[in-house]
Amino acid sequence: MIEVGVELFQRIAPGAKVIHHLLPDDDAVLVVHPVRGGGSMYVASDGSVLFTGSAVSPHLALERFRAGQRTPIEQFAARRPSDVAGAP
Repeated sequence: MIEVGVELFQRIAPGAKVIHHLLPDDDAVLVVHPVRGGGSMYVASDGSVLFTGSAVSPHLALERFRAGQRTPIEQFAARRPSDVAGAP
C-alpha cells in the first residue's frame, strides 16, 4: 500500500519527499507530502485512494476516507514539464 501512494505522488509531484503512517484500524496507510501545498494520500488495502490537499484537515480527510470517498486513479496522470509553473 505504501508503494501505491508513493508511486502516485511521484506522478503528480516528481521528486516529492513523502512520509507514511500506518492506519491499522482502517487497513490502510497514509502517505503525506508534508510541505505547504503538499497533500495526503489515504491508500486502502484494495489499492483505492483518497487524495486531499494540504488545506483539508486530517480529521475531515479521514472521515471522508472511512465513508468511502475515493479519488479516481486517472486523476494521477504524470505532469508534463509545460504544466509546471515557470517551465519553458
